[in-house]
Amino acid sequence: MLGKISHWLATRHDDKGGASDAFVQQRYDALTRLKNATLAVLRKENAAELGDAGGQQTASSQQPGTEGGLAAVALPREQRQQLTERDPCVGELCVALEACLVLGLKPRSTEEQPSWWHVLYASTLIVDEPTLVQSVLSAAFLSEEDAGKARCWLKIALNNHTIESSIMMIFSMACEHLIRNNYEEWSLVRCSEGLGLFLELVIALRDVHFAIEVSGDPFHLPEPAETVEVEPVVAESSSGEMVATITDADIAAAVGVSPSRAGSFLPPPDAEPVFVEFEDAIEVKDPEIQGVVTTDEDEEEVIQLPSALFPHRLRGIKPWQYVFGISLASLSKNPYHSRYALIDPFLALPNIVDDCVTILRENPDTPRLFRTTVLSIRLNQLREIVETEGSVPKDLDPQCAGALLLDFLKNLPDSLLTDDKYDAFVAAGQLRDEEASVRNITCLVNDLPVHCQIVLKRLINLMHFLQQPEHSELNGVDVFTASTVIAPVIAFKKGSGSGLLSERQRGRAHSQYQDVRYAAVGAQVVERMIQHYASIFHNVRIQVVDALERLEAKKEALRMVSHQLKLLPQMNFMSDRQQVNEVTRLFREHLEGGNNSLAGQVAECSTPEVTAEVENESQSDTPFNLELDLRGPTAATPHTSATSSDASSPTTSETTEQDLVSMWEQFGFNRPTILGNFEKGGVLMLRAILYWLNNDSNALALLKMRALPSELPSYDAGLVASSICEALVKLLKLFLTPKHPEIDIVAMSLEPFWELFDEDMYFNKLFMFMFQVFDQLWSELDPKAASFTRVITETEGIMNELLKKAPVTVSDLQAEWAEIRARRLEETEDDDGLEQEELIEDEVLQAAALSDPSLLSPPLRYSKKKPSFDVRPDDYKSKLMDTSSILTLEHIAYIDHALPITSQLCRWFRIYSIEANGSSLETLLILAQKQSPTLLVVKDADGNVFGGFASDEWHRAFHYYGTGESFLFSFANSSTAGGFVKYQWSRKNSYFMLCSDESLIMGGGGNFGLFLDSDLSRGSSGACETYNSPPLTTSQDFSCVHVELWGFTTGDKPEIERHRKSVLD
Repeated sequence: MLGKISHWLATRHDDKGGASDAFVQQRYDALTRLKNATLAVLRKENAAELGDAGGQQTASSQQPGTEGGLAAVALPREQRQQLTERDPCVGELCVALEACLVLGLKPRSTEEQPSWWHVLYASTLIVDEPTLVQSVLSAAFLSEEDAGKARCWLKIALNNHTIESSIMMIFSMACEHLIRNNYEEWSLVRCSEGLGLFLELVIALRDVHFAIEVSGDPFHLPEPAETVEVEPVVAESSSGEMVATITDADIAAAVGVSPSRAGSFLPPPDAEPVFVEFEDAIEVKDPEIQGVVTTDEDEEEVIQLPSALFPHRLRGIKPWQYVFGISLASLSKNPYHSRYALIDPFLALPNIVDDCVTILRENPDTPRLFRTTVLSIRLNQLREIVETEGSVPKDLDPQCAGALLLDFLKNLPDSLLTDDKYDAFVAAGQLRDEEASVRNITCLVNDLPVHCQIVLKRLINLMHFLQQPEHSELNGVDVFTASTVIAPVIAFKKGSGSGLLSERQRGRAHSQYQDVRYAAVGAQVVERMIQHYASIFHNVRIQVVDALERLEAKKEALRMVSHQLKLLPQMNFMSDRQQVNEVTRLFREHLEGGNNSLAGQVAECSTPEVTAEVENESQSDTPFNLELDLRGPTAATPHTSATSSDASSPTTSETTEQDLVSMWEQFGFNRPTILGNFEKGGVLMLRAILYWLNNDSNALALLKMRALPSELPSYDAGLVASSICEALVKLLKLFLTPKHPEIDIVAMSLEPFWELFDEDMYFNKLFMFMFQVFDQLWSELDPKAASFTRVITETEGIMNELLKKAPVTVSDLQAEWAEIRARRLEETEDDDGLEQEELIEDEVLQAAALSDPSLLSPPLRYSKKKPSFDVRPDDYKSKLMDTSSILTLEHIAYIDHALPITSQLCRWFRIYSIEANGSSLETLLILAQKQSPTLLVVKDADGNVFGGFASDEWHRAFHYYGTGESFLFSFANSSTAGGFVKYQWSRKNSYFMLCSDESLIMGGGGNFGLFLDSDLSRGSSGACETYNSPPLTTSQDFSCVHVELWGFTTGDKPEIERHRKSVLD
């Protein structure tokens, strides 16, 4: 609804871009005419309403709370007198509306008179809204001329009360390109504040009952008459009252008139009486702008902050998208609203703060920063953009950026200085000893939570930058102004009382701090922070710089993975030569140990010193010979003894090189040269192989076995290793291309495997694990049907699915694969015949002797997503907004850890429970309307607690619905921590959720994972393919003692409509 707009003239600076007085005069005349026409229509309608309700005035005057019969009875819009084209005020209104819409329209050669019909029609191609499209199509058939069609649409919109919504859609951000191409830059619709005032005047007409005859004829204008002063009606409507508060000075300021020239556009004092007298303090009663806005004619600074009601959220923005009114702690952990939320807490600055500060730092010389009024309509548009897109528009002007930043800080549930430290900050700011004051403030800042430290540091740094002399002369922001501007929004104390304040209460609390005099104490603290920014925020700056250095080091390490994949080993590099020599030494020792195992044992027992000497000599010989052979000099001589001759021996050198190549071939590396094996894997492959050979005692035996022809199929180890390296780089999204030469670290942090990068030697461990998986899949094939492409593709698919499970370490992947491997073997044994079963058992036994025993040992039946999770029940005391008859703090901790990240950021509110709402599935479905996701929790007669997470709203359907986010859980497993087990989607089918009048079901295939009857009194649980879950309870059938359904929210508890209880209740 229309809000009161006050003292704009005092807050405007000289108009930018050199706009001429002629254009300003045109915008001023158009808005003034529309304002007068709107007032005339509202007075006409209000006078008719008073006449129709005259019979009710006497009765109403007898009721308590009325004042002498002056209160009129408001009639519904349909019962009010209709205003038609015969009323002069209606024709004047239509002409004024049309004049505003065609002002500044770019001329078209085919038009005799300006018409905005082409803009109106083109907007329907961009904004596909049925009401707008239908009204435009109807107007197109009622006239042949474009101007007549535009007039027809205007009449239809007024009659149908759709002009308000249609104008907002036509001139919204979606049609910005259309408006720029068809309107001049000086036009009214491209003047942000002028358009805002135009929209508010249109909104004031929403309750007027029009009945205009629709035709393309020109609007009927009243006969020119002598201007008559119209006195305000005693019981004027709220719309008329608020339109009256829009003074000519407001219109002059809105169209871009500077204070020095405003008088030339305003009517003389005796031309028209003033309907509203502005005093020093104006109380704004409109619900959109809560609190008292105090202005002082002697002070330049006028800060108008918007409401805390957030009307833009009526458009269906989801709770996890909320920004305004949400705590900093939640925003800093939400990757949607903080780019570095999952990277480092010292970098987790909310996007809205980061973007607004960036815009202001890029435009430090903008005049009157933080002191130019921004309409609440514009702020609501920006709020919607921020919450739907997660960031601020890049082309936002600095004035709006400053207003949006203050709006965000003002609506925080708690101030940046926090309630418990507010008094200490105030006391520190009042110390006369400046050095002691700065020292105390520094200690307090260092003791703030991290999310408060980084936002406060960024904000004070901005003000410190803007008040520098070279910028302060142009933007008007000095230390006093800066501290006065931001003190009310960062240095306040939440009202006393338990619990969180409601939005309306918080708006009233904040309004006290809009008075600069009341905020003077907070301004002292902020002023000290700005003046001594370097010393107060020294420690915070160091921590932020360290976090940035760690981030850059991590980015460089991730970037080097792709570089090492393409970089071939070079023997003139010490590190590459040492690694190749080390691999060769391991191959040689394994071959010598295998061929002479018995002789080695005897020698070890009889002459250990001689054996050690021989080993040392062979180890010293190998690197030297390898180095000579790989460099390939024809005159190189092998190192035979200390007295060997200097004569060259090419034949011996060639033999030695060939011996080394043959040695590598015995382990599956079949290239003509040793370095040729790394043409596709590069240095990355060399380091991964060396790590594997050093950390897996069975690796050498496995490679040697797979390289030799045998009953088991063999493969080229070099080809497998290079393919695994390439696959891992792509799966981890580390592959760089000319189009994407750098890694997007923000997007990378959102990947489920992000935490893997924190593990030491993560790539080498992944390589070792993936090679073992490949070998296990290879061993399951028939030797005659072995296919490298098939196995490597299947291995990549398995790794891709494992990486999606958010592993923290490679051990998590190994545990998950062990479970999958066990299931695969069980399924194979069930499906194949006896002969094939025996063959598989032989394969597994042979592979077990050569591969990691931990992978083939009996795995845990269930593996948790993050084994490192530490249960701290005390951290979840405030998670529930209602009491529960089932859940304990330990239950809540385990379940919350298993929820998706968007739900972990929310609090839980109870939607349904048997104790409060009765035992009825019908009641549960009524209360669960428009609630998703939800958590269903059941407690049976044996005390077992179990349930499921439902991704979609519960409703009746003839088929299954839901998504893969759904899961089942149970606390009945004694072999896991807390007894908690989460059963995720197995991808075997999509039977997530099903509900009818008779039952509620989760999971299918074989048995229902969870089944509840229509009375919610009995149920069953069986082995389910959807979630690969066993029965959730000790017995398949159970009796329900308690059933609860919980929802998730980041704000206040949603109001649930009252419902009629069922017969069962």
